[in-house]
Amino acid sequence: MAVDIFIAVGGFLIQCGLALLGLKLTHWKHKFLFSVLVIFGAALMAIAVKRSLDSQKRIETLLGAIGSRGFMEFNMPPKLLPGFSTIATDRVIAMELGHTNRGNADVRSAFSFSGLMVSEGIYSAGTDRFMRFKFGEEMALRANKTVRGQYGPGRGVVGTRYIPPLTSKQVDAILNGDIRIFAFGWTTWVEATGEQVIETCLWLQRPQSAQLITERMRWNRCAE
Repeated sequence: MAVDIFIAVGGFLIQCGLALLGLKLTHWKHKFLFSVLVIFGAALMAIAVKRSLDSQKRIETLLGAIGSRGFMEFNMPPKLLPGFSTIATDRVIAMELGHTNRGNADVRSAFSFSGLMVSEGIYSAGTDRFMRFKFGEEMALRANKTVRGQYGPGRGVVGTRYIPPLTSKQVDAILNGDIRIFAFGWTTWVEATGEQVIETCLWLQRPQSAQLITERMRWNRCAE
């Protein structure tokens, strides 16, 4: 930076010096005034060069942040746990839910929540919003028990989430498509461009059979 400023100012002074030679026969007051203008112009030139270099540095920093960043992403698809994948009376459904840093840089001050629920009543246009609200209530209860952390690329938070033992009424309704299984995720983290938040809400399409298989489950995004 100092070299660039020196070159710019030096070039300016040389030009002014050549112009000053043309004033050598003029009155000394004119020479003094011209000298003041030369110094003032050199100072302005130095300030302009420094601002230009600082701006370039900020742009390079921003481009570096864009090219190298971390971001948390909900793990897809949710994975069933062996022995907890049958839709039947008094059986528990369990899945691994969580978030992973899919970027190429660390994320800081990150934490995430996930949940697994069964909707209540016949599915309607307002069910997605209601289930989001229920997940928000559960998340609020667990928020003070969660510790923020730092996760490198490929690292994250994964946990097992359960649906309590199903009733016979729930089993029939799920298999008939009247009620749905929901999976939720919510994560926040800090990266070079600031704090980020991602919310995930999914519902499981009507199962093909009572025996769930991870690869055959069809998940859909909840309505906004």
